[in-house]
Amino acid sequence: MRPSGTAVPQPKEVTEEELGACDFALNGRIEEKSGIIANKAGLYKPDVNKGEDGGPKAGFDCDDAASAWAANFMKGGECCTFCPPGCLQVSVLNVSWTNKKGQGVGHRVVKVVCCGNYWLVDPQSGNVTGPYDSSVLPNAWDLLVPRYTIGPEDIDTSKNVTTNSREIPPEERGGTEPPPWHTDPEVVEHFEQKTGEDAEDFKP
Repeated sequence: MRPSGTAVPQPKEVTEEELGACDFALNGRIEEKSGIIANKAGLYKPDVNKGEDGGPKAGFDCDDAASAWAANFMKGGECCTFCPPGCLQVSVLNVSWTNKKGQGVGHRVVKVVCCGNYWLVDPQSGNVTGPYDSSVLPNAWDLLVPRYTIGPEDIDTSKNVTTNSREIPPEERGGTEPPPWHTDPEVVEHFEQKTGEDAEDFKP
C-alpha cells in the first residue's frame, strides 16, 4: 500500500533497440557492480558521535557505502564510445522519513545518470531499479518500501508516510557527521578486511 496521491515512476522496458548501445552497456555495468560491497558480513559499522578524542568518529554506514560505491563506479570512466564526455554522472539520494515510533530515519542510495536515463542503486543490499526517464523525479516511497536495506517493517504502510529525498554530491556530509570513512585508517583497514577489496579503488 502506497500513500495516496503518490506518483510512482515506472521502469522503462530494457531492450537493445530502445535503449541503444550506450544505455544497454551501462545497464550491464551497473548490474555487474551493484553487489561489489553488498551484504558483506560485519562491514556495517555505525558512526560514533563522540570518539576517544571527544569528536565524532567515522564508521561505515549507508552514506559511506554510497560514496564508496559511487567513487568505484566512476573510476570505470564513460560507459561506452557513444557517450559524450561528462554524460555519465553519479549523485546520492539522501532519503529521510519518520518511523512508527516517531523517530527520524534516513538512508542513502546512489543515482546513476546517463543519456537521458537514470538508475537507483542501494550499495548495501545490491538492489538496482531502473532505468527511468530523467524527466521523472525519483520517488522516495518507492525507494524505501521494496528496497530499504534494513527492512520495510520499520514503515507503517497503513498510513501516509512523509518522506523527503534530496540529491547531493557523493562526498557531502551532514553537519553532525564525522569525516568520510576513507580518512580514518582504522575504518580503511576494516573495509578491506570485510570486503577483500583494495580501499584505494573506492576512494574519490
